[in-house]
Amino acid sequence: MNRIAASLAIALAIAIQIVVASIPAGAQSQRQVLTYEQAVGFARFLTRNGHFLDALLLLRQLPLDSDDRYEVLFLRGLAAMELSNLASDEEVRVGLLDEAVEALYLVVSNNPGLLRPRLELARAYFFQGNDEAAKEHFEWVLSTQPPPAVIYNVQVFLAQIRSRRRLTGYFGFALAPDTNITNVYEDRQVMILGLPFTLDEPAQAKTGIGLSLWGGGEYRLPIVPNKLSLRLGASSSITDYPGGANDNASLGVFAGPHYQFDNRTEASVVGFLTQRWSGGKEANWDLGARLSFARQVSERQRVSGEIGAYNRSHAYEPESDGRRHYVNVGSAFRIYDNTLLSLKYSRFFNDAERVKDRNNGYSLGAEIAFALQGGYDLSFGADYTSTKIEGNWFPFIVDGSMRTDNLRSYSVGIGNRNFRLFGFSPKLSLTAFHKTSNVQTAGFKKRRVEVSFVRYY
Repeated sequence: MNRIAASLAIALAIAIQIVVASIPAGAQSQRQVLTYEQAVGFARFLTRNGHFLDALLLLRQLPLDSDDRYEVLFLRGLAAMELSNLASDEEVRVGLLDEAVEALYLVVSNNPGLLRPRLELARAYFFQGNDEAAKEHFEWVLSTQPPPAVIYNVQVFLAQIRSRRRLTGYFGFALAPDTNITNVYEDRQVMILGLPFTLDEPAQAKTGIGLSLWGGGEYRLPIVPNKLSLRLGASSSITDYPGGANDNASLGVFAGPHYQFDNRTEASVVGFLTQRWSGGKEANWDLGARLSFARQVSERQRVSGEIGAYNRSHAYEPESDGRRHYVNVGSAFRIYDNTLLSLKYSRFFNDAERVKDRNNGYSLGAEIAFALQGGYDLSFGADYTSTKIEGNWFPFIVDGSMRTDNLRSYSVGIGNRNFRLFGFSPKLSLTAFHKTSNVQTAGFKKRRVEVSFVRYY
């Protein structure tokens, strides 16, 4: 008790007497003050022994321009979070949690490989009620294969998140300059039966800057706690280009049961209805169902998949109506603490009434993302899609074989989590598209730059 009392007295003295490095050396020599390192040491001692108020008052006065700034921020976040659990006033509690999240977020974003700060940030988000953010960071902690006691505690938090999660949502927007918004074939020369021909009216690629908006939400109604719930949700997106001819919009709703088998495995079945508009006119709508599942195979690897079937109906081209099926599988694997590799594979089928609209194919994709020092995120991705289309494509295809389109895309993206505007951080993405086809006029090339604003946790 004497030791604690002494430390409290010294801490209070520090709160009054601590002097930052800007005070001249001569002035410092005339006073008895503790060094910066001693102040940090006392703050550490006070936090470990549960004297969170005294520690927080001290830590708030320490400058953040030294090599120990991340430890000061960590201790400050930890003290504020623990003190929030003791606050009886809701406004005070919210303010302390906001302070904790802000401090711990700076530590994690600048030191993405550290386990303890990320675990405390996940807890701060949890106490704040931001379950999606808490879940993401808790799962990151599990991916590092922590000690069994940590795994157990994290699983307890994740179970509570599943039991109380009700309403979730997302929103984003982007500016997207595009060198070929109509995806047209620009070359005037084509080969037919081995002879060169010149197109009378070659298509002109149109450049434009698009504005994209997207968002959605989901509500889960518990039926059996921690096991069965009902999903109800909606999503929408709008892409607007000058002139309006290349505008696109969609609106969808879905509903169905979700089942949590255990802490690692979940699945859901939902029915969905989606309507689309193109160029300001109704284009088509889909009605169908999909089965999705996900499993945490190991602490570092997660697999997921989806199977869907739906009918697509067109407003002005009923001959393109038909049934569609698809299968998607993917896996995310954390190679290192700061490196995430994502792989995906898709297979799709379209049984339209018009032969030229019948197709099937597959796609492959991979992305590797790095969480770097200073809050930067860097990603590289590549996708390949091959589509075989039925019908008679003479004279472009003479032997009667199927039309085959191949689309390749390569992307690089960079963002910074430390720069935030109303909670959103900018991300710059550059994507190159190259489509080839044995029907020459179906190919195209284009480049797309996207400045999006995303929410980082």
